Amino acid sequence: SDMLFSGHCSTMILMGISTYAHSPDGYIHLALYAMATVTSVLVLLSRVHYTLDVVVAPFMAYCSMQLGFWLGGY
Repeated sequence: SDMLFSGHCSTMILMGISTYAHSPDGYIHLALYAMATVTSVLVLLSRVHYTLDVVVAPFMAYCSMQLGFWLGGY
């Protein structure tokens, strides 16, 4: 099917970015990035998304986080 980007991958990346933004000293964000990598590989292996959908997901997650910071005034 035709999807814009992988929500599974972007959600995992967004959780890693937001965890790092709020607690940069912890190592939880590294575990979340590792899980995002595994999720990306599994999504590609399941052949549900195109490769471009998975590659664009981290960029969309980063843009979403920046938009949230901008709108929230952080």
